[in-house]
Amino acid sequence: MLEPGFEAPSSFVRNDLRTLQQRARHQRERLQQANQVVRQVQSVLTRFGSSPLRTCQKLPSRYLVHGIVALTVPLAIGISQLPERPVVETAPRTVSLAHTPIELGPLDMGQPDALTIQVGDPPLDMDAIPMPVSLVSRREALAPLVVPATIAVEQAKLRNGPGLDYDAVGLMETGGAIQVIGRYGDWFQVREGEGQPVYWLAAELVQIPEAAYYALAEIAAKDVPPPPPPKVGLVREEGLNLRDGPGTNYVSMAKLDVGAKVALVEMYQDWFHVDFNGNSEGWVHADFLDIGPDITHRVPITNDIPDPNPALVAAINQNSVNLREGPGTVYHSLGRIGADTRVDLLARHKDWFKVQLPDGKRRGSSAIC
Repeated sequence: MLEPGFEAPSSFVRNDLRTLQQRARHQRERLQQANQVVRQVQSVLTRFGSSPLRTCQKLPSRYLVHGIVALTVPLAIGISQLPERPVVETAPRTVSLAHTPIELGPLDMGQPDALTIQVGDPPLDMDAIPMPVSLVSRREALAPLVVPATIAVEQAKLRNGPGLDYDAVGLMETGGAIQVIGRYGDWFQVREGEGQPVYWLAAELVQIPEAAYYALAEIAAKDVPPPPPPKVGLVREEGLNLRDGPGTNYVSMAKLDVGAKVALVEMYQDWFHVDFNGNSEGWVHADFLDIGPDITHRVPITNDIPDPNPALVAAINQNSVNLREGPGTVYHSLGRIGADTRVDLLARHKDWFKVQLPDGKRRGSSAIC
């Protein structure tokens, strides 16, 4: 308050005016900021009211976390203020039975045998429980699979190894029963029964279920014996006779060159039944063959030999064959004979045979084609 007659300096008046103006400006700014916040809140509420889910999705994740925390804290505080539930201690009960003709007293439930109700058979002692025993022994469980099978061809050669290079040691007829116990490649290891010798058969000779083929035990290569040396001999003499039987009283069918290789099929005394080049079979004497060691004893022995004096008969294999007076086309024709006509062979001259017809009346020579 100014005293009468006192005049305020002009600088004070200007300062007060400036201060009032600043205050008024600050008030307007605060009012504008408040109005702006109100408008933003109204805008948010309007958007939230129209689409709450979309609005929540647009909010930053930290706002959601803050909201969850803000809701959880009061709930936890409220739960912690609840009084604890008192623990009620229960006294042990005494169980008594109703009156019966036999007077019974109360049972003490604290004793383990006070009340035992038994249903069914009583439990066995530990010593009385039998140990579980397998229905199959360990040896049987580890034994290889044995598959019953039969021979699928007319005759099958049993060999001592999985291959044609091994010796044929037996023969089985079609339908023969065998047991297949293993395989190596396309060969089966077989036997005729348990405890019987083991042989090998080509898989194509055996009739076996297809599903059992791959279930068979595979024989390891180290368990397969090496093949023996081939059963062959070399001709040591030029022009060796290849006869139709084991003896010089048999007819010579061909002559073999020195060094010719023949396969030894079977043996009768000192004669070998041989196969030459796969298309000629006959008999040669052992003295005229060079045979390696450990071969002769592997050749099968036979007692089934051909008749040294067989009936010399033949059949005509063409129609209208000339029957001539002599061994050649220059000889006069005596007539013609048809195919499949059986004739007796009486003599031979080069490629001509002297024959006798079935009626025995006409003799002559005819080419055998």
